[in-house]
Parts: sequence; structure tokens; C-alpha cells
Amino acid sequence: SPDTVKDFVRDKGMTFNILLDKQGKIGNLYGVITIPTSYIIDKNGIIRGKHVGPMSYETMDHFISSIQ
Repeated sequence: SPDTVKDFVRDKGMTFNILLDKQGKIGNLYGVITIPTSYIIDKNGIIRGKHVGPMSYETMDHFISSIQ
């Protein structure tokens, strides 16, 4: 539920946006089939990177750096 996610984000001290796709529209649009799956999407809606599975800080840093 949104409240569960909100509590988790607060408890873990996450500072980035967490978006919920309640109706599955975005998941269907981008073909999301695995959770967690992280995407870097540019301002034009183009996927610039995709990572399936959990990410450590180092993995996320490398992931973002590799597409810049």
C-alpha cells in the first residue's frame, strides 16, 4: 500500500522519489516484469538505462555514470 511504501522510505532514510504505478500503466508501457527494476528515463520519456535487481549505492553510482 502507499502507506507501507511511505513508512519504508522514511525508515530507510531514502531521499529520492519513489513513484507508485497503482494501475500498472507505466509498467505495461515500459515492459516491467521484475521487481525491483530501476530505470533512468530522460525528460523525453526515453529509457537511457535499466537495471534488474537490487542496487547498492556503488552499483547505482556506476549505473548512472555509465549513461552520462
